[in-house]
Amino acid sequence: MATITQERLAELHDMYERLKLRVLQVDEKYSLEYHEPTIDMPESLNLKKLTYTPKSESQLRQEATRQAAATIISKQRAVDSSYAAKLKSVSTKRAQLQLKYNTIFAELRQTYSENCDKLTRKLVNNGLLFSSLNNTERSKELSRFNQKNYAETERQIAETEIIDGEESAADSAYKAACASLEKEQAALADKAYDKLVEAEAKLKSSIDKYNNSLEEKEQKYQASRAKTLLSAQRAETERLQSAMKSYAELGETGYRNLICKQKYAICQDAFWPLRRSEAQTVLTFDSFLRTHLESYYTAFTDWINTALLPDNN
Repeated sequence: MATITQERLAELHDMYERLKLRVLQVDEKYSLEYHEPTIDMPESLNLKKLTYTPKSESQLRQEATRQAAATIISKQRAVDSSYAAKLKSVSTKRAQLQLKYNTIFAELRQTYSENCDKLTRKLVNNGLLFSSLNNTERSKELSRFNQKNYAETERQIAETEIIDGEESAADSAYKAACASLEKEQAALADKAYDKLVEAEAKLKSSIDKYNNSLEEKEQKYQASRAKTLLSAQRAETERLQSAMKSYAELGETGYRNLICKQKYAICQDAFWPLRRSEAQTVLTFDSFLRTHLESYYTAFTDWINTALLPDNN
């Protein structure tokens, strides 16, 4: 017997396994029992539905408020910045005003002190320091100082009131601007909330539509699967009826002979391309063909030894 390479031996094994399946199909074809058919279709498509958890009104309100605040924040910053600039200006004016009148009152006190010194020297020089004129002149000097001090105080008060008015106006304008922004933000929040509600409704509708389409697909699939299974069951019933009819006509011996004859033909078809030594090697793999060909096995081996080409051809 010629040597067979490992590669060729693997090819022979593959051929032999395919042959076994064809032989077993003959048994299935002529089986006298009903076999529930199986179809290459899973029991379900197992399509995954989308889950949807709707947001609560509170969540939508919070999101709408956040969106509105994000829109208003730049305006609020501008208002705050303007207000801060006005307060800074007012504070600067107050400081300047205080410095101005601190200087004025210091100069008034300095002038009053200098005039009193001059009056003292004048009275001393004239020998009138202890006369009634001393008190009279000093009273006049003090009165002039008080008048000037009062006049400057009134001016300081008047100018301070102007600055107070500017600060009050800035406060009022700021409060009004903030109130206006609050109203605008509330309006934006309501508008954003309506849009969010609409978007949620569209999303829910879209998900429901998708899930419904999955149900429709599953229903159509189940109908198709049931139809395919029914067709397979009918085919199996027809096969069984045909097999039983043949069995009734041929009897047990004739029926077994019919089966073995078909298996014999299938084996010849599969072995025909082989060399004689290859075919003989395949017969040594196991006892499958001896079991299934039964009385035809001897005829099959004779056919191999006579019909197939030897290795030297």
